[in-house]
Amino acid sequence: MKKLRKISLALAICSISAFVVGCSTKEAKETKTEKKEEKVNITSQELVKKVTDATNSVKSAKVNAKTQVVGEISGKTVTTDLVLESTMTKEPFAVKFDSTSTTDGESYKASIYFTQNNVYLTDSELKEWVNINEDELKSIYKKQENSVNFKNIVELLEVLKDKIKVEQEGSNFVVTYTGNDDEINNPLKNTIISTEPAAGRMLGSSKADNLEIKVLIDKNTFIPVDYDIKTKMTVSEGTKVLTFDMSLNFKYSEINEVKEIVIPDDVKNAKDFEAR
Repeated sequence: MKKLRKISLALAICSISAFVVGCSTKEAKETKTEKKEEKVNITSQELVKKVTDATNSVKSAKVNAKTQVVGEISGKTVTTDLVLESTMTKEPFAVKFDSTSTTDGESYKASIYFTQNNVYLTDSELKEWVNINEDELKSIYKKQENSVNFKNIVELLEVLKDKIKVEQEGSNFVVTYTGNDDEINNPLKNTIISTEPAAGRMLGSSKADNLEIKVLIDKNTFIPVDYDIKTKMTVSEGTKVLTFDMSLNFKYSEINEVKEIVIPDDVKNAKDFEAR
């Protein structure tokens, strides 16, 4: 019996040893075959040109974005959070946009379909689909198309191409910028308006300070995959000055993989919007 136990113990030890040796060998092999990401020699100007060309060729995409605005109004701190998802196809052209904004516990939801010629909207107040046929109002809403088509991020990179810092981490280029350059104000405003068009009026006399930007760009495709902004905005309206902190994050996915966006019949047959 004791002999049998010794044999069993010996076999067990051998099994454990074989497992450990096997794992060590496997780990060694995996370490040897592990690929290191090669550094790419590229200037910031060259990178921006490649990003511009690459994004122009994108046929479809999806973006998930989050924004937060924290400001003080009448001595009270007010926080607004916005979450949106937008998908886009170019052939045929269509954009589906869904957003939810929350301020002090109160939520507002909106959904929009964009086609080449039409804008269909429903929200928490309308509670039904309407066709936005008034040109000025339509042009305001259509700026939200830019939340997913890379237009704003390319505009921003173009303005900052001589001032951005480019590093490489794994499979991405990491583009960063910190500063207060005046030329960044318009691209930043356009980015904000792409998430909330109603902000356009308020941002008319605004200025960004302490701006921090970080963009992750895929090294193989030159498509931005993550876009992060933090800033302090100052808005002047007459004698009043409002200062608030803002953060925005855009995550892009499903590049050239979005299926056709089908607009339901009840949306296409929606009645024309009438301002109240």
